[in-house]
Amino acid sequence: MTTDHVLHEPAAAIPVWIALHALRFDMADAEFTHEDERRSFETLVLRAGLGQDSGLAAIGEIIHDLDIAEGKFARPEAAGVGAMLSRVCASTDDDLERVVRANDALDQVHAYFSKRKTER
Repeated sequence: MTTDHVLHEPAAAIPVWIALHALRFDMADAEFTHEDERRSFETLVLRAGLGQDSGLAAIGEIIHDLDIAEGKFARPEAAGVGAMLSRVCASTDDDLERVVRANDALDQVHAYFSKRKTER
């Protein structure tokens, strides 16, 4: 399921679409949340059958390291991605605009890791 078409709908339609189609993420009783040692993003990737995607695996490790700061994966990119996402949040108070900007940024991170020959 993609949400690309939502961004082109009239603004009044967006809350209705979200109420009808959105999955809860990283909250109590959410469809996707922490499971075992996995953070919500890792759970989403696993359940969607996307575990073999090297870009998503790298992003999952980075998000894991950012989420709990335990250094489990020791991804050197974590600080940079964290700073990038902090700038996205600081750039606007509009949640939908934050989603659009973070999506664009993470698409680039995904492309970078997907094209690398080695994991690190």
